[in-house]
Amino acid sequence: MLSGGSYRPPPPTNLAKTYIQPGEEPIFESKYDIAMNDFSKAISMAVRKNSPFRELLKTKADQQLDGDYDVLMKLIANTKVSVEDQEVVTRAGSSEMSVAELLDQYYPSDTKASGSSILEDLQNEYPLLQVSVPIHSEDWDPETFTPVVGFIPSDFSDSTASVIPGYDPEDNFVWIDAVNEPDEPVIIVGLSERYDENGEVINNQDDFPITYPLPENMSFSSGLLPKLPTDIDTPEPPFELTGVAVNGGIYLSWRFIGAVYGYTVYRKGPFDSDYAPINNVIGGTNRSFTDFNVSSGYSYSYYVTAVDRDAYSIAESEPSNYVLVQAPTVINALSHFEVLLSGTNVELNWNNDGDNNSQVHIEYSVPEFSTGYQPLMTFTGGTNYYFHDNPNKGTMTRYRAYRENSNGTSDAKYDFIYAPYRNSAANSPVYIKQIAVSEAKEVESWVAGKPEFYLKVLGVTSSLQTVELQRQMEFQFNKRRYISQEFSGRKAYDWRYFSEHDWYSSITFNLLEYDTPSWKFTFNASARYNYKKGAGGKDGGLEFGLGASMEVTFNNHGDECGNAYTNYFDPHETWIKFPNHGARILLSIEP
Repeated sequence: MLSGGSYRPPPPTNLAKTYIQPGEEPIFESKYDIAMNDFSKAISMAVRKNSPFRELLKTKADQQLDGDYDVLMKLIANTKVSVEDQEVVTRAGSSEMSVAELLDQYYPSDTKASGSSILEDLQNEYPLLQVSVPIHSEDWDPETFTPVVGFIPSDFSDSTASVIPGYDPEDNFVWIDAVNEPDEPVIIVGLSERYDENGEVINNQDDFPITYPLPENMSFSSGLLPKLPTDIDTPEPPFELTGVAVNGGIYLSWRFIGAVYGYTVYRKGPFDSDYAPINNVIGGTNRSFTDFNVSSGYSYSYYVTAVDRDAYSIAESEPSNYVLVQAPTVINALSHFEVLLSGTNVELNWNNDGDNNSQVHIEYSVPEFSTGYQPLMTFTGGTNYYFHDNPNKGTMTRYRAYRENSNGTSDAKYDFIYAPYRNSAANSPVYIKQIAVSEAKEVESWVAGKPEFYLKVLGVTSSLQTVELQRQMEFQFNKRRYISQEFSGRKAYDWRYFSEHDWYSSITFNLLEYDTPSWKFTFNASARYNYKKGAGGKDGGLEFGLGASMEVTFNNHGDECGNAYTNYFDPHETWIKFPNHGARILLSIEP
């Protein structure tokens, strides 16, 4: 970022009545502000005294070579113009000179150039130096009207700046209202947003590469939260763990004093050689769990640990006391029942354990629309899979499966899914189709020209690290007063579904409304992730959290619109909303 600052007198209080206010010229301290102030003076005098120079600026601005009303000085420095200022003609001995030579004439006589001109020195220091006519350029008659000339100072920000410094047609210093639009053209000096240092228009379709695949496999191998190196205090263990047989499973409860992130439940079954984690209970006050994944009449041993975590590490306590509980005696439940994605369908798999005499009932419930279960299919014999080809998309669907024979009905096995609108069997592109804001004046001061946005896409790895999936995309509006702009072919990400079991993928968008060029803007950000909790139980659901914070840097400074996310299972053509400026983005799988 440019160093130093500038002295500003108190801004005028009645800016709504007029777009310029006289003021005492401040003392600028930063190298940039001093240079831009002196250059603005030279531009103001050259514009006032030479209508051909005014005509050149208008013609070049109206061409919108970079998509905005900007004129890169590098591209016109050697352009010849007629000189009407007779004092300059007499002093220089010519009535035609280059733009660089003309502007040199309006610097103080003791100003020295190390190169061929003062403008050349400025361009070497600031290659993106430009003048712009961001307002009413089309209506400007350069033969009869001389605009005010202002410059964008080093501390300019759309969200805070109420005035910018400048000079009126009589070369008096003025404060220019940066909030309320003027009724006449104004020339603004600053640094280009849309040219590179070689004078080439930045192709905003040439987006940064997509990082894919991710640095780590995004699926969880066990369905539980991964354990990271411990560098926080280890919590005390839970105590007074108890377990009782209930209808369909074993109910566990325990006590704990203090605050923790949650608990991990461990189990050793009748055929297991050791204890293994079977569930994470998120939330320190949630101190119970029902294990429905048990076989009729068998005994199971349990213990529970307390888990604490911060953004970077997890600490786990010693085990609680142990309990041994016998599962209720009923018709044996299915030993396995699982719901998976299969392309655009939902695949249900189960193990009938060689029991060809019982019926297997499959039922489903969509909590968004109904709390009860309704029949889906009934099977007899060795069938152990079924494709639900018309699932409810974008919302939870619960499934349960149980056996029935002449001896009664078994406990049910449960699973759930959020069936996506996307096809899980293939890459699913994410295109940015449209960006909209509530009001144009909220996102871009008239001083800065047409609205521009920068976008980054973030995701989370299996170790809960936030990573960039799309490093940076630029979006330019075609008109300054637009509050919405459509785009074509702007692909932000190729999305893959990694695991049906554990990872309900989500990506997070960070949006920045562009303010000023050549400043980097850095902040800390996290991406959202989701995982299935209690998939084998009737109370299972989707939990979400935030990945470890990472430093996110945009190559240009601006005002945060904030972040928003979309889940893999959400509609693929959907608007996502950001907290600031009423900003929204339309996502689609179509370019």
